[in-house]
Amino acid sequence: MKNNWNTGTPLSFTGSGKSKLLLCKVQWGNEIFPAVAFYNANTGEWIERNMRPVIGDVIGWQEINL
Repeated sequence: MKNNWNTGTPLSFTGSGKSKLLLCKVQWGNEIFPAVAFYNANTGEWIERNMRPVIGDVIGWQEINL
């Protein structure tokens, strides 16, 4: 099964500025790592689940369907 990765900024929830929880591909140097994070449209930051900014550049994301 092929993953469909999005590359733009995710939609935010009305009023909160935060996206849904997302599975992200993060590039740090020459390596690519998975990360679980949300995007904050108010600050333009990707925040990982422990409320710290994601290290590196988010190069792809998809919604987590629970």
